[in-house]
Amino acid sequence: MGEKILTIDLKNRTFKDSIILDLSDIKDKKFLRLNLVVEKSLNKIKNFLKDGKLQSAKLELETIKPYFKENKDSEFLQEYNMYNEVCLILICAIKELYEDEDELNKFLKLSEIFHQLIIFKVSNDISYFIEFYDEHLIKLEQYVINYDLLKVLKNLKKQLDKGEKLSYVMEIVDKLSKTYIYKDEEKKELEGLQHIIKELREDKIKTYNDGTKNDKLCIVKFLMPYRYRRMMKDSKFDEYVKILNCTYSDYADIENDLCNMHKLYILNKSNTYEEFYKTIINFKHIIDFRLSEYASYYIIRRLFEKNKNYYSIKELEADTCEIMKLLKIKKNTNSIPV
Repeated sequence: MGEKILTIDLKNRTFKDSIILDLSDIKDKKFLRLNLVVEKSLNKIKNFLKDGKLQSAKLELETIKPYFKENKDSEFLQEYNMYNEVCLILICAIKELYEDEDELNKFLKLSEIFHQLIIFKVSNDISYFIEFYDEHLIKLEQYVINYDLLKVLKNLKKQLDKGEKLSYVMEIVDKLSKTYIYKDEEKKELEGLQHIIKELREDKIKTYNDGTKNDKLCIVKFLMPYRYRRMMKDSKFDEYVKILNCTYSDYADIENDLCNMHKLYILNKSNTYEEFYKTIINFKHIIDFRLSEYASYYIIRRLFEKNKNYYSIKELEADTCEIMKLLKIKKNTNSIPV
C-alpha cells in the first residue's frame, strides 16, 4: 500500500479560520477535498439576527465572503446567501423608515421592501429570528397601509395639465403600477391615471411617426423617463437620438431604445474604469459573458482605453468585435491567447 502525502499551503489561503481534515475522504479517491469551517460564523450570524444585531451580522458576513467566492459549490452557500439577503433587506428597511426624504419616494421604497420581506418569509425558514423579523414587517405594513396614497394620486392627476410635470407624473404612475395597492378607491384612481397616460403616449407615438425631424426631437423629450432628464440637457443629445427608428408601434417599443440611449450616455460619462465596467455589463448582447471573467475584463479594459464616446450600439459592438478578432477570441472558448 503506497504512502499518502498531504501538503497544505496555510500561508497563502485567503480564508483564515480552522481547517478540519476528514482523512476518510482519501479512501478510493485520487484527491483530498478540504472544506474550510464556516459553520461557526454562520451560527454567529444566526444569533446576531435573532438579537437584532444587523451590523454585527453584516460584518461577519463580510468576513466569510471570500470563502464563498472561492467555493461556489459549498454546502453552506444557500444558508450564507439567505442570511446575506435578509440582512441587506432589513438594514435598508430600517434606514428608509427613519430617513427624512420626499414622502412619495419613501413610500415607493418601503412598499417594495415590504413585499420583498413577505416573499422572503414565505420562501425561507426564519423561525429562529421570527420575532425580530415580524417586528419590522409590522412597522412597514402599518406605514404602507396608513400612507394617504389617494391624496397623492389626485394631486398627480392635477399635474397632468402641466407640460413640464408630465414626465415626472408618468414615471411615478409607472412605479406605482408595480406596487401592491391595498384600498379599492386608490386602485380605481391609479387605473384612471394609467388610462390617461396610455392615451397620451399613444397620441405622441402617432405624432412621432408622422412628424418631421424637429417634431420627433420634441416628442422624444416628452416620452423620455423622468430619471433620464439630465441626458436631455446634454449638448450631444441630438447625437443619441439618431439611434431611434423612424416609426414605433407603441410606447413599449420605443422605451427599450430610450433605455439603450441612456446607457450609452452613462457609458460616455464614465470617468473611471470601474464606472465604465459597471455600465457596459448591461450590454450583454455585445460581450458574450460566457467568456472567462478575465477575457471579458480584458476586452472592456481595451474599450475603456480607447477614450471614445459612443452614440450608437452598433459602433460599440463593432469595436468589441474588432478587439475580439485581434485577440482571436471565439465565443465558445474561455481563454485568450497570451
